[in-house]
Amino acid sequence: MNRRRTVSPLLGAALTAAFSLAASLAAPATGYAQERPDHRCGPSFGDASCAPTRCCSAAGYCGGPTEAHCSSQLGFEGRFNGPPAAPAPSLTIAGPWSWFNNTVSTFDANGTGRATNNFTCRWRVLDAAARRIEISWNNGQWVDTLTLSADGRSLTGTNQRGMRVSGTRR
Repeated sequence: MNRRRTVSPLLGAALTAAFSLAASLAAPATGYAQERPDHRCGPSFGDASCAPTRCCSAAGYCGGPTEAHCSSQLGFEGRFNGPPAAPAPSLTIAGPWSWFNNTVSTFDANGTGRATNNFTCRWRVLDAAARRIEISWNNGQWVDTLTLSADGRSLTGTNQRGMRVSGTRR
Protein backbone atom coordinates (compact mmCIF):
# COMPACT_ATOMS: atom_id res chain seq x y z
CA MET A 1 0.00 0.00 0.00
CA ASN A 2 1.36 3.39 -1.00
CA ARG A 3 0.89 6.06 1.62
CA ARG A 4 1.67 9.65 0.84
CA ARG A 5 2.89 11.90 3.60
CA THR A 6 1.53 15.39 3.64
CA VAL A 7 2.52 18.47 5.56
CA SER A 8 -0.20 20.48 7.17
CA PRO A 9 -0.73 23.92 5.63
CA LEU A 10 0.13 25.58 8.95
CA LEU A 11 3.43 23.71 9.25
CA GLY A 12 4.19 24.40 5.56
CA ALA A 13 3.66 28.15 6.07
CA ALA A 14 5.89 28.13 9.17
CA LEU A 15 8.66 26.31 7.30
CA THR A 16 8.42 28.73 4.37
CA ALA A 17 8.65 31.72 6.72
CA ALA A 18 11.65 30.20 8.52
CA PHE A 19 13.49 29.54 5.25
CA SER A 20 12.72 33.05 3.99
CA LEU A 21 14.06 34.56 7.22
CA ALA A 22 17.21 32.44 7.05
CA ALA A 23 17.78 33.46 3.42
CA SER A 24 17.35 37.14 4.21
CA LEU A 25 19.80 36.92 7.12
CA ALA A 26 22.36 35.22 4.87
CA ALA A 27 22.19 38.03 2.30
CA PRO A 28 25.04 40.52 2.43
CA ALA A 29 24.39 44.02 3.75
CA THR A 30 25.15 45.59 0.37
CA GLY A 31 21.51 45.82 -0.65
CA TYR A 32 21.92 42.96 -3.14
CA ALA A 33 21.04 39.34 -2.50
CA GLN A 34 23.73 36.71 -2.76
CA GLU A 35 23.92 34.76 -5.98
CA ARG A 36 22.27 31.36 -5.64
CA PRO A 37 24.70 28.42 -5.21
CA ASP A 38 23.40 26.91 -8.46
CA HIS A 39 23.99 30.25 -10.27
CA ARG A 40 20.37 30.46 -11.45
CA CYS A 41 18.58 33.80 -11.71
CA GLY A 42 15.55 35.62 -13.04
CA PRO A 43 11.78 35.27 -12.74
CA SER A 44 11.77 31.46 -12.93
CA PHE A 45 14.02 31.38 -9.86
CA GLY A 46 12.20 33.69 -7.46
CA ASP A 47 13.59 36.84 -9.11
CA ALA A 48 17.08 35.84 -7.92
CA SER A 49 19.90 38.22 -8.88
CA CYS A 50 23.49 37.56 -9.81
CA ALA A 51 26.62 38.53 -7.89
CA PRO A 52 28.37 41.86 -8.54
CA THR A 53 29.64 42.34 -12.12
CA ARG A 54 27.75 39.25 -13.35
CA CYS A 55 24.62 39.17 -15.48
CA CYS A 56 21.53 36.99 -15.86
CA SER A 57 20.93 35.24 -19.18
CA ALA A 58 17.52 34.72 -20.78
CA ALA A 59 17.94 31.04 -19.83
CA GLY A 60 18.26 32.02 -16.16
CA TYR A 61 21.99 31.51 -15.58
CA CYS A 62 24.44 33.97 -13.98
CA GLY A 63 27.59 34.58 -15.97
CA GLY A 64 29.86 37.19 -17.36
CA PRO A 65 30.76 39.88 -17.46
CA THR A 66 32.22 39.10 -20.90
CA GLU A 67 29.93 36.27 -21.94
CA ALA A 68 27.55 36.83 -24.85
CA HIS A 69 24.42 36.40 -22.74
CA CYS A 70 25.27 39.62 -20.90
CA SER A 71 23.87 41.49 -23.88
CA SER A 72 20.66 43.27 -22.90
CA GLN A 73 18.96 41.84 -26.01
CA LEU A 74 19.56 38.30 -24.75
CA GLY A 75 18.93 38.78 -21.03
CA PHE A 76 16.31 40.44 -18.89
CA GLU A 77 17.30 44.05 -19.70
CA GLY A 78 19.58 44.08 -16.65
CA ARG A 79 16.81 43.53 -14.08
CA PHE A 80 18.55 40.56 -12.42
CA ASN A 81 22.15 41.53 -13.03
CA GLY A 82 24.44 42.03 -10.07
CA PRO A 83 25.63 45.51 -9.15
CA PRO A 84 28.41 46.96 -11.28
CA ALA A 85 31.95 46.87 -10.06
CA ALA A 86 33.10 50.03 -8.35
CA PRO A 87 34.94 52.16 -10.87
CA ALA A 88 38.69 52.24 -10.51
CA PRO A 89 39.87 55.59 -9.28
CA SER A 90 41.15 57.77 -12.09
CA LEU A 91 44.55 58.93 -10.99
CA THR A 92 46.96 60.59 -13.36
CA ILE A 93 49.49 63.37 -13.22
CA ALA A 94 49.79 63.58 -17.01
CA GLY A 95 50.43 67.10 -18.24
CA PRO A 96 52.65 70.06 -17.33
CA TRP A 97 53.45 71.00 -13.72
CA SER A 98 55.28 73.93 -12.13
CA TRP A 99 57.81 72.28 -9.85
CA PHE A 100 59.18 73.48 -6.49
CA ASN A 101 62.68 74.07 -7.95
CA ASN A 102 61.41 76.57 -10.57
CA THR A 103 61.35 74.04 -13.40
CA VAL A 104 58.42 72.82 -15.47
CA SER A 105 57.93 69.07 -15.46
CA THR A 106 55.76 67.37 -18.06
CA PHE A 107 54.44 63.92 -17.23
CA ASP A 108 53.11 61.62 -19.94
CA ALA A 109 50.18 59.21 -19.51
CA ASN A 110 52.53 56.27 -20.22
CA GLY A 111 54.41 56.85 -16.94
CA THR A 112 57.37 58.81 -18.28
CA GLY A 113 58.26 62.48 -18.07
CA ARG A 114 60.88 65.18 -18.40
CA ALA A 115 61.72 68.53 -16.85
CA THR A 116 63.12 71.77 -18.25
CA ASN A 117 66.40 71.06 -16.36
CA ASN A 118 66.89 68.01 -18.66
CA PHE A 119 65.94 65.50 -15.96
CA THR A 120 63.90 62.51 -17.14
CA CYS A 121 61.64 60.40 -14.99
CA ARG A 122 59.31 57.46 -14.62
CA TRP A 123 56.20 57.84 -12.49
CA ARG A 124 53.71 55.35 -11.11
CA VAL A 125 50.71 55.17 -8.82
CA LEU A 126 51.68 53.61 -5.49
CA ASP A 127 48.21 53.61 -3.91
CA ALA A 128 45.24 54.92 -5.88
CA ALA A 129 42.93 55.09 -2.85
CA ALA A 130 45.47 57.17 -0.90
CA ARG A 131 46.37 59.13 -4.09
CA ARG A 132 50.07 58.30 -3.61
CA ILE A 133 52.47 58.75 -6.54
CA GLU A 134 56.16 57.91 -6.93
CA ILE A 135 58.40 59.78 -9.36
CA SER A 136 61.89 58.40 -9.99
CA TRP A 137 64.17 61.01 -11.59
CA ASN A 138 67.32 60.25 -13.61
CA ASN A 139 67.23 56.48 -13.12
CA GLY A 140 66.64 56.71 -9.38
CA GLN A 141 69.03 59.54 -8.53
CA TRP A 142 66.04 61.30 -6.93
CA VAL A 143 62.87 59.49 -5.83
CA ASP A 144 59.87 61.59 -4.82
CA THR A 145 56.90 60.10 -2.94
CA LEU A 146 53.95 62.43 -3.28
CA THR A 147 50.23 62.75 -2.59
CA LEU A 148 47.94 64.15 -5.28
CA SER A 149 45.39 66.60 -3.85
CA ALA A 150 41.69 65.74 -4.06
CA ASP A 151 41.17 68.32 -6.81
CA GLY A 152 44.16 66.94 -8.76
CA ARG A 153 45.88 70.34 -8.88
CA SER A 154 48.83 69.84 -6.51
CA LEU A 155 51.41 67.24 -5.52
CA THR A 156 53.16 67.37 -2.13
CA GLY A 157 55.60 65.00 -0.44
CA THR A 158 59.26 64.26 0.14
CA ASN A 159 62.20 62.76 -1.70
CA GLN A 160 64.35 59.87 -0.48
CA ARG A 161 66.39 62.29 1.65
CA GLY A 162 63.33 63.69 3.41
CA MET A 163 63.39 67.05 1.59
CA ARG A 164 59.95 68.51 0.83
CA VAL A 165 58.98 68.50 -2.84
CA SER A 166 55.86 69.84 -4.52
CA GLY A 167 54.28 70.75 -7.79
CA THR A 168 51.25 72.60 -9.11
CA ARG A 169 49.38 71.60 -12.25
CA ARG A 170 49.71 74.27 -14.96
